[in-house]
Amino acid sequence: MEEIIKFFHPFVNVLVLLWKIISPLWWIWGPLIVLSAIINNWLSYVRRKYWQSINWTILEIRPSSQAMRSPKAIEQILHSLWNIFGSVSRSEERDISIDQLPSLPHKKQGVNSFFNKQLLKWNTIKEKFLHGAIQDYFSLEIISVSGEIHFLIRFPQIYQKIVESQIYSQAPQVELIEVEDYTKLIPPSPIQKGWDVWGTKFILSKDDPYPIRTYPDFIDAVSGSAPEPEGIIDPLTYLIEALGKLQADEHIWLQIIARPVDDNWKEDGRKLVNKIIGRIEKKELSLIVAEIKGWVEASKNVINVLFHGEAIPAEEPEKDRKVGQSLISHLPPGEKEGVKAIENKISKKGFETKINLIYLSPKKIFNKSTVAPIIVFIKQFSSSNSFVSDNDITTLPANKLLSQSELLRRKEKIIKLCRGRSFWSDEESDEGSILNSEEIASIFHLPFIPIESPAIPQIKYKKVPPPPELPIE
Repeated sequence: MEEIIKFFHPFVNVLVLLWKIISPLWWIWGPLIVLSAIINNWLSYVRRKYWQSINWTILEIRPSSQAMRSPKAIEQILHSLWNIFGSVSRSEERDISIDQLPSLPHKKQGVNSFFNKQLLKWNTIKEKFLHGAIQDYFSLEIISVSGEIHFLIRFPQIYQKIVESQIYSQAPQVELIEVEDYTKLIPPSPIQKGWDVWGTKFILSKDDPYPIRTYPDFIDAVSGSAPEPEGIIDPLTYLIEALGKLQADEHIWLQIIARPVDDNWKEDGRKLVNKIIGRIEKKELSLIVAEIKGWVEASKNVINVLFHGEAIPAEEPEKDRKVGQSLISHLPPGEKEGVKAIENKISKKGFETKINLIYLSPKKIFNKSTVAPIIVFIKQFSSSNSFVSDNDITTLPANKLLSQSELLRRKEKIIKLCRGRSFWSDEESDEGSILNSEEIASIFHLPFIPIESPAIPQIKYKKVPPPPELPIE
């Protein structure tokens, strides 16, 4: 016991010394703590109010049996949506065009002069902290209701004309139909009404810069808008086959909730690439940062001496290496391909995403194995990165034994999350995994191999432009 006291005695002395230093300054840090709590509670209130005020539109995208488009079309639509929905950035430093703010009352016309940019930044801050404005977002959804499959996009109503024009520009043969929210087809409290639920949220198994498998890896040859079936594997085929076999009153919802993010996340990808290829980065530290770093290193040495009896060995300087030089030529082919995949991911626009999957049905026909093919569909995108279930959301996680009360709580939670499709919620973290436009288009796209399935409502006619001799009046 005495040895333990002697061991912790230096730490206690340090804590006492720190308290003696900061306690007289309570009049500085005390109000800051109170102010921080007030701001957090205020933001929680105004964000909830703002989110509840949004009017949502759901469009069903009905494919045509006459013409198919590759996932590239969806990727191009996502590029457009990245700009359309970039109305409120999480980073105030992002250079946002005024024309990208159709939803905010302070939208102005004209060029972005220095004054307008400063005014825009102030108005953006005001919208976020006074009105609770959050980054606009949308969701891409593939659902099956009693075996009938629907491709949906959900977004704030103010963007309807813009979203429709972007979809028709890339996929002119589809039909867009405004539909009611399908989540209203189940009882308000399904568990109390004799229904059962299985659900999860998918997250990335590795850091965001690592890419998943994307549609170019499934396609050997695509010829324009009508790809030849030979040499092509549509990852969606397996999902459609499974969703089309549901019985009456069985529901499966696959939701990809996405919001644009600025390009700051790409810096992590560049650092990862430099680490893999052994590129030396030029480090320029200010005097203050250098001083802090010195104190941190000294503290690490003290702790290491206390616990291990010796200092941390100094890093050996790189020999015969210049800043910017890499060792990529010495990497094996597999690692070179991995580097190329990371660089490809960070070259495209990113979206913070949450992927929800839920299966609901009356208990008498509930069969948990129904979701197995959908899990296989998600797993086929595994590459440098992969999707795994979030154990804090999943109703039946593989590595946890849940009590009945906890299982019931999780089921109600996943129902609430899938009904709300929110990026702001009291039920979970506000953060999601970052996928780029190509990765999202790989998961959500219209079938680009002709599929004669009665489970998918399709247009049976072909759209053609009006004849040139058609009279105008």
